[in-house]
Amino acid sequence: MHKSIIHTYSPCKELPILFGLSDFIKGTSTLYHSTVRLGVNLYVDYSKHPISNFLTNSHCFSGSCNEEVIYFNNKAFLFSNLEIKKLLIRNDVIRILTHMELSRDKITPDNTVFIKECFTPNTRLQQYIDKLKKELPHEYNGLHIRVGDYPWGRGIIKNKDFLHKTIATIEEYILSQPCDVPILLISDNKDLKDCLKLKYSHIHTVDVEPIHLGELIKYPLLDKDLKKTKGTLAEFFLFLQSKSISSFSAYNEEGTGFTTVASKIFNIPVITTKFLDWPY
Repeated sequence: MHKSIIHTYSPCKELPILFGLSDFIKGTSTLYHSTVRLGVNLYVDYSKHPISNFLTNSHCFSGSCNEEVIYFNNKAFLFSNLEIKKLLIRNDVIRILTHMELSRDKITPDNTVFIKECFTPNTRLQQYIDKLKKELPHEYNGLHIRVGDYPWGRGIIKNKDFLHKTIATIEEYILSQPCDVPILLISDNKDLKDCLKLKYSHIHTVDVEPIHLGELIKYPLLDKDLKKTKGTLAEFFLFLQSKSISSFSAYNEEGTGFTTVASKIFNIPVITTKFLDWPY
């Protein structure tokens, strides 16, 4: 059997961190660089994750084999090509759960094509995206506001002081942009999204309730989670259709995961990325 790596997004108790979709895509992109250099196959497997209900994957692993499973317990851990090569000496196949760091190497066009082929909306999701798209302007810039994975972030509307501070920070950006250019706003906080949409006529949103897709690895899937999964994926793919993008993140100044994937892998221009100073 030809040496192969299977990058896998699936339930795993050994992973203490909530790896989101963008984490998994970034890791897939990095592993693509490694496998090209090492001359080995790369497969992507999310068949045990709810996103498999809405995506098609042209690079899934269909064979059976003995494989070594590698767990990523450290958010900052990044496999080197040498480490992968050593693992493949004693194994034909290694399964990695979940690589998340984006390579510093330049993303090649072939890499982008590979990602697109792994994460393509299926007919069910594409029809939903097309339906939502009809409610949006033909062209728009994207804005992603990321306030956090946990209840504090989702409950920000209850903390009036921080809500007002957050809105003021974001409004400063909105007012700096041409008001005749529509903005698609996506966020993990629906209250914040609705508030800004009501105030600015050129702010557009889609009526979905998002969920952190990493949570679906750790907890049993409910029907409502499947609906949120579809909505989150739809927002992501609509965001990828933006002419340019900006983001506000509670985690770092480099932008949200969605913004990183959109800019680094899908080559969408970035206007600005800003840090939101949350009291975590």
